[in-house]
This record gives sequence, structure tokens and C-alpha cells, in this order.
Amino acid sequence: YIYSHSIDKQHKQSLSNIQKSILQPFTQWLTQHSALFRLWNNKIIIILRQITFLLTLNIQLNRSIHFDKDTFDYYSQIIDSFINILYSITQSENYLIHMKLIGTITPNLYTMTLSNQLEKYIQTKHITLLILKLTNISNDEIQLNAFQILSSITTESDTKNIQFSNNITMIFIKNLNEIIDDSNQTLTFYNLLRCLKSKHFFFLNYLLPHLKIY
Repeated sequence: YIYSHSIDKQHKQSLSNIQKSILQPFTQWLTQHSALFRLWNNKIIIILRQITFLLTLNIQLNRSIHFDKDTFDYYSQIIDSFINILYSITQSENYLIHMKLIGTITPNLYTMTLSNQLEKYIQTKHITLLILKLTNISNDEIQLNAFQILSSITTESDTKNIQFSNNITMIFIKNLNEIIDDSNQTLTFYNLLRCLKSKHFFFLNYLLPHLKIY
């Protein structure tokens, strides 16, 4: 409801009040309990997704938003917890049993890269190889969000790795070819192109010969 009325001044204030009221207690809970993620049931994961969506909605609505020190610290702790969970999941033998949790973390982690402050912080965590692992999961949403995260955090030195560049290119080709003629995927298509334009325009030389554009 707040999302659909987000341009209204009163609803913006309501969103701000909600975020301020839940940011600190949620961050504390997540920090204290993230190591126990294997015990989380579907209800907890759904609540986690809803709360983090609320907390990152202001970034979606205003990508130039500037956080004060305390707020930035809370978001940084959330990022740290998400990254620790992803590391633990990908190091386990059967990490696919945590698909719902991965699918909850990745879109919110991507949204946080849209903030200049948080993007720079995430880049200091050096998670390129971690996120690259997620692109191998047979789930379109997780693959897309993983790629979008990579588009935000990948450095120039990362792109000099041929295997990395080839993997990124193939993921782009797959996603673009699947959605290019689907009118219901316009936003997704736009987001992919935005990533190309802003971060990986140098991949266009590899992509264009493989795209099925007629």
C-alpha cells in the first residue's frame, strides 16, 4: 500500500517512520540470529523478505539518498549478515535447500547496491566470486539478481579475468534472449540494459553477435 502511494508526502513520511522504528531492532535480531539461518522456517523467511523490502524501499524511490552515520551502520550490518549467510550456504554440500532464503537475500542485496554509499561498502567486501556462484543456480530470479549485483560491484580488475567475463557474458545472453520479446518483462529488460550501460558496456562487443534480435 505504501509502495503504491509512495509519491504522496504523507505516505513518504509514514514510510520513513516505519523504517526508523524497525531498522535498529531488525538489525539487532538479524545480527544475533543469522548464524541460525538453517533453523528458519518459511514464515521467518517471508517476514525477512517483507521487512527488508520495507527497509530498502527508500533506496528504490530515491537512489541518491544519503544515510546518516547510524543508519549507514545499521544497513552495513544487514549487508554483513546477508553476506555471511550466503557464504555459509554456498559452502554447504546441498545449498539448494536454501533457495527461498537465497531468493530473499539477493534482490534486497541488489537494491542496496543502488545506493552509492552502500554500493561502495559492498565493494569493500570483495564478494564477486561468491555472487558468481549464485549465477549457476537454476532459478531465473536468483540469476538475474546475482547478475545485477555483479554489474554494480565488479571492478575493472575483475573484468580482466577471462573466465569471469565469459560467464557474465553468457548469463547476459541467456537472460536477454529469454525476455527480449516478452512484453511482460519490459522492466526486467530495462534493468539489464541499464546494467550494461552503467557498468558493463564493454561486454556489448561480446553480446551483440549472440542476441536473437530480428
